[in-house]
Order: sequence, then C-alpha cells, then structure tokens
Amino acid sequence: MALPKFLTFYQSLDSKQVFQFKKFALTHVGQETDAYRVLDYFSEIDDWKQKYPGNEEMAEKCLPGVNQKTFLNYLSMLYDIAQEWMALDQLRKEPYEQDLLVQRWLNRKGLHQQAEQVRTKVLRNLDNEQGLDYKLEKYRSEVHFEYLFCNNPDMNDYREEDYRAMVQSFDAYFCGKSTMMMCEVFTFGEYFRMDMSKELDLLSNKMNRSEKNTMVLLAQLAYKMTSRPEKGNWLKLSDAILKDEARRGSLMHSVFSRYALKTGIHLWSLGKHKDVNRIAEIAKYALSTGVYLEEGKLSPTSFHNLVVTMCQVLSEKEMIDFAKKWSVEVDYRYRLAAAKIAKAQIYFYFGKYHLILSNTNVIDLSSNQKYLAQGLDVIAAFENREKEPVFYQRQLQKFANFLMYNKEILSSNLYIKYRNLLKLLKDIDQKKSRLNIVDYSPVYYRKYCLEKIKIKNEQAF
Repeated sequence: MALPKFLTFYQSLDSKQVFQFKKFALTHVGQETDAYRVLDYFSEIDDWKQKYPGNEEMAEKCLPGVNQKTFLNYLSMLYDIAQEWMALDQLRKEPYEQDLLVQRWLNRKGLHQQAEQVRTKVLRNLDNEQGLDYKLEKYRSEVHFEYLFCNNPDMNDYREEDYRAMVQSFDAYFCGKSTMMMCEVFTFGEYFRMDMSKELDLLSNKMNRSEKNTMVLLAQLAYKMTSRPEKGNWLKLSDAILKDEARRGSLMHSVFSRYALKTGIHLWSLGKHKDVNRIAEIAKYALSTGVYLEEGKLSPTSFHNLVVTMCQVLSEKEMIDFAKKWSVEVDYRYRLAAAKIAKAQIYFYFGKYHLILSNTNVIDLSSNQKYLAQGLDVIAAFENREKEPVFYQRQLQKFANFLMYNKEILSSNLYIKYRNLLKLLKDIDQKKSRLNIVDYSPVYYRKYCLEKIKIKNEQAF
C-alpha cells in the first residue's frame, strides 16, 4: 500500500530535521492536540517504515478510538505545515533570497533608506563572491530592480550605472539559466528521439544576441560540448571546471560538472578520448566539491549511479578503492549498505557474479539499494542456475513478489525496467525462438542483456 504523502515526506528526514520540523509544527498546533500526538507517534516508533500496516490499523495505533478519516485529516493538516516548513527551510539556504524579500518589504512600507542599506550590503557581498554563477547575476539584477522600481518619492539621484548593471546582470542570468535548459532539452531530445530543435533554436538565437562576457562564454561552451561532443570543447570546459571558474556549490557548477563527466565518458566510449585520468579527475573533483551531495551527504542513489559510471573507465582494483573512499560520504543510515552493494555492482560489471550475493545481504537499505540488491541477486542466481536450479527459481519468485508488492511505490519507469529484466531472464531458458532486445525495452543492465540475448540466439540455431 502506498504511503500517505505526509509519511513519505517524514521518512525522508534525518534526526536533526525531525527535531526541527517538530519544533516548527508546535507553532501551528499545540503539544496536547491529537495532530501533534500523531506526529509524535511517528517520530518515536520506527516499525511503520519497514512495513506500513494500512491507514485503518495505523489510525488505531496512533490514536485509539479515532477513525481512519480523522487520522487522514490530521496527516493532511501536518502535510500543509510540512510544505510551509520545506519552503522556509529552502529560504534559509538562500541568503540573498531573504535579502531581496526584506528589501521589497521595506520598500513597500516606505522604509526606503533601510531598503537601500540592504541593497548596498547585497552588492558588496556579491562583489566578494568567487566564481561564476547565474544566480549571483540574478540577485545583482534583482536588487537594482527593486531599487529602481520602488516608487520612492524622495529619490532623485538615479544613476546610469544602476540601469546598466540591472540589464547586464539580467542578460548574464538569462544566458546561464538558458544554457542549463538547453543542455537538458537537447539531452531529452536525443534520449527519447524527440525533435526539440524549435525550442533549442529559440533560446540559442536569444543567447547569440547577448553581450559577451565570461559568464556567457562559459555557458555557450557548456552547450557546445553537450550538443556537439568534441574532445576540444570537452577539455576546455573540464579545464574551466577544475579551475573553479564556476562558483562552487552553485547549481551551475553542479550541472556543468555533471555534464563534463558524462561527456567525458561518452567520448571515451566512442574512442575519441583515451586518457581516463582526466575523467577520473573530474569525478573525484565533483565528489570533493559537493556536486553530488544533498545537504552535506552523498545520497545512495547518486553514489551507486557514480559507481556504474566509473566502472566503465576504471579497473576493478581502482573501482574497489573508489567505492571504499567515497562510500563513507553516504548518509550514515545507509553507509554500510553503500559499501557492500557498491562491491556487488563492481563484481557484476567485471563478470565476477559468484561474489555478488555475499555483498547484498544487508539489513538497513534505502529504497534504491533494495531495488539494486534484488536485481543483482537474481542475476547472480541466473548465472549459477545450472549448479543451483532450485535456488535460482526461488530467487526468480522472490524478485517477482518484490515487484508485485512494490508496484505502487516504484516509479513506472523503474518498475517496467525491472519487470522486463525478469521477463528476459525467464525467456532465455523457456523460449526456443530467437530473442530481440526490442521486446524487453526499456530494461536495466542493457549491455548485459544484449550479451545474453546474443549467446541465446547463437545457441538457438
């Protein structure tokens, strides 16, 4: 059964965030209210995270005698409070956003002198920032905008440079954000074979009319590298990334670093770039500068995706060292699982299937790690099915049950990929005719599946 929205949100919080949210909730509901008792129950009892018993049973556990409808109403109320907390939590992480809101509030109250002090402080701080970031340009443009459009009846000293700064900063902001959109739109079009040329041309034409500066040139280079992967452009952008030209911690820095790593892997796979040292350098740089961190932690999903990526270019020994070094950055709740499952992934990619099962038997797993472990287990059993056919059939059934029970929790894409993997493994043994990957797309471990289909088809005739 799918969890109610509030509980999905609540189980994503770490202990510090739970404390902060409960404290915030008390500004909306009293400690003696039933709504707060529901919240308190979920923070004290953890068994619901492992297996949710259903709303009716959960209502009885939280508040004996209260019906399911009332219980769900409390969850809905708590989720409304949670949304406000989420917004404020994000705002606290964007200090310039707070400054802009303060400046706007002061102007609307007619406290223009205090608003101008805020603008002066913001501009001074922006001048001291290191590295390029489209959001910094946005803030610079916005504080000028709020100043020039504040309707201050006493303001007569309008300066030309303020107008120019507002326009130029907005132009740089537009180019930086447009580039990230263009990179994503292009990648989407390529992956799903969709014609996105109209949207790309629209943004590209606007960018070509922009005033050229360091920000715009870096942004245009990132799009060139993404849309026309060439070694020269890739080396230029990776140089800029490694030299910290993009501001560390910014979304632009994160996006450009990720695309630099992705493009490097792509060029290597095409044989256009043979030096894996630069690729490994970018990966390690991205990890060390927090590109893949979420609130200071490396999420299990990001970590395991990186393991898959780096398996393509590093040796088995290098990958074992890579996983050992970076698994300690994973959220402590799933750190042990990250280290072990990463080894299972590595053994899978290097064909040592017999070593997989000894690294997937972990208790505390994130949702992503559960799916990984199940998929790798069934592949390990498949590879050893001739020696242990009973164990293999048991793993097939276990995997099928896992998918059935988690169908509502898994995304449709995730579910279909794992379902097709299961179907293919069964058909390899049960079908006598030739197989075609098209009948199993999309599927996880596509390269592996293609190899198994090739072997199957060669044996069929």
